[in-house]
Amino acid sequence: MHRMTLVGLIGILSLVSGSVLSARHDGPHGGPDDEVWSINKNGEVKMALDVVIGGVVVRKGKYAAEHRVDGDVHTLVLTSLDRRSGESRMILEIPMRLIPSQDPVKKSALFVNRQPNRSWRVDIVQIAGEPGDHVPGLASQIGRGL
Repeated sequence: MHRMTLVGLIGILSLVSGSVLSARHDGPHGGPDDEVWSINKNGEVKMALDVVIGGVVVRKGKYAAEHRVDGDVHTLVLTSLDRRSGESRMILEIPMRLIPSQDPVKKSALFVNRQPNRSWRVDIVQIAGEPGDHVPGLASQIGRGL
């Protein structure tokens, strides 16, 4: 009887600890349609699809991503690198709310989730060295539409 209880307890602890470990965002978020777009060491990210971030549709293409912090305010600044002749640069400023964690994030990335209406949305932004995930708020746009 005690052996069965011990085996059952070990099984339950394994399930619980596995759930806690999988909740950390340093990897895919788990949905079959989720994507992770890496921000490279030069601060560039390639958006493979049109995506909603901060309530604004951002067209697929290559962007420079910059993380700014002013006190408690975190901002992701996206600048279009795919310029056609005669077009001005597109700049999008996205305020973000930091959800703290114990360990700093290892790699910068955008976590993209497919919505029920078949559109795509950035739900989480990770910045290397930051102690947690960033959740995008409503964006402000500078320049022409992205």
